Amino acid sequence: MNTENMDRRNFLKTCAFTTGVVGLSLEEKALLAQEAKAKDAKPPAAAIPLPMGRIGKLQVSRLICGGNLINGFAHARDMIYVSELLKHYFTDEKIIQTWEMCEQCGINTMISTVQDPYAGGKDPTVRVITKYWNERGGQIQWLAQYFPRPDDPFTKGSITVL
Repeated sequence: MNTENMDRRNFLKTCAFTTGVVGLSLEEKALLAQEAKAKDAKPPAAAIPLPMGRIGKLQVSRLICGGNLINGFAHARDMIYVSELLKHYFTDEKIIQTWEMCEQCGINTMISTVQDPYAGGKDPTVRVITKYWNERGGQIQWLAQYFPRPDDPFTKGSITVL
């Protein structure tokens, strides 16, 4: 398939099909066995490069990794247990694995918060992204969302310039 002629709709169809095929195996035993094997093996590079866009001089993949789930924010309506479930699942290591997979699939940007006031002081983003960049050599770009305080609008903004 010619990547120059691939539009967003065809790209998303290809991704959705691939995701559906991968998602067929949900049995716990199979997943645990695959996870043990996956620790040693790296997923193959994306066969089709992701389309890119620009924000100023920054090149950004047109598919961006969201940060809600790594912070435990789920739009789960009245299922109040989902946020705690996500916080337990997304350990620092699982977040790093997620970003590694994103980069291997051509996603070069993620978006997440900086000390989100709704995270109750447990926003892992700054700690984990710093670890990922410094210890794992990660290159993923971070679109930082922060909530400036009226009395101090710049402190959280300065944290985002790591």
